[in-house]
Amino acid sequence: MPLKMSDSATRRAFLIALAVLVALGSAALLLWVFWPSAGGMVFPEFPEGSTDEIMYAGRFPTGDDEALQKPMGICSDGKRLYVAESDAGRIAVFTLDARRLDDIEVPQASGATHAYPTSVALMDDDRIAVIDSASSRVLVLSTRGNSEPLMVVGEDAAQTPAQPTALAFAGGELYVADGATHAILVFSAEDGSYLRTLGQSLSPSLTYVGGMLMAEDGLHVADSNAGRVVILNPATGMQVRVLTDSFALPRGITAGIDSEEFVVDTFGRDVSAVTAEGIKRVRVADLQDELAALYSPRDACWIDADGRLYVTDADLGQIAVYNVRLPVVD
Repeated sequence: MPLKMSDSATRRAFLIALAVLVALGSAALLLWVFWPSAGGMVFPEFPEGSTDEIMYAGRFPTGDDEALQKPMGICSDGKRLYVAESDAGRIAVFTLDARRLDDIEVPQASGATHAYPTSVALMDDDRIAVIDSASSRVLVLSTRGNSEPLMVVGEDAAQTPAQPTALAFAGGELYVADGATHAILVFSAEDGSYLRTLGQSLSPSLTYVGGMLMAEDGLHVADSNAGRVVILNPATGMQVRVLTDSFALPRGITAGIDSEEFVVDTFGRDVSAVTAEGIKRVRVADLQDELAALYSPRDACWIDADGRLYVTDADLGQIAVYNVRLPVVD
């Protein structure tokens, strides 16, 4: 005579089966979100016991993912990376673990056939400043990806940048390097109105400014063709000093560990951690690893919480990632 399950046993079996299905579904969802094939990466940490100061952690996009179309400028809000994908006319948005979240299209100027974003600067959670080199203008776009610019910087101002080359944002002001006047124009981030001009009376004058960074001691300016980093008083434009070490072609500058900074050297195919005194301490080029090599680095951003440096490589169409830690200087 066949055995029959009681109602309570049947309910118990049903609940167990349901719990198993829910667990499997949750596991599948987590795999879908975090699995590397969805674009995410797990970057390695320094091995236990290692005394290395810099370590190659990887690069992206990789594998079957399409390479970036000439990545140039890069900035971050600490959670997302914003990359100027120049040849594609857009800003690619990534998580810190390399998952592509969105694209912010850079609108073309009236009569232009394309946009060519080269430099980016995060202004706040909702706005990002972008240089469109194709039309020599500076746009403020929504980080939410709205198609129309929120502002064209200097459009109705007494002075406008004729050849914008680099950006920096600090204290409610947007700093725009102008290759035509060899100076830096300062605009209000609120309405784009012109405020003042910096560096026009420097001797020697600025050449081509490839990157800028506002630090405690002033505005750090990568004077690319002169192979130097100049520090200016952000209020008066007077030269404070010049960093001690020289570079082949300095471009991007990003805040680094404590009072240090990272300087990207495009011709040197290198990124250096530079002390407040201007001395190079740790260099990507010192890594004895072919995978770590840079071919045409343009800009970088530092994520202090993770101890990671992200570097755009225009020739490879990728973002290289490095772990960096520096010893305390006595």
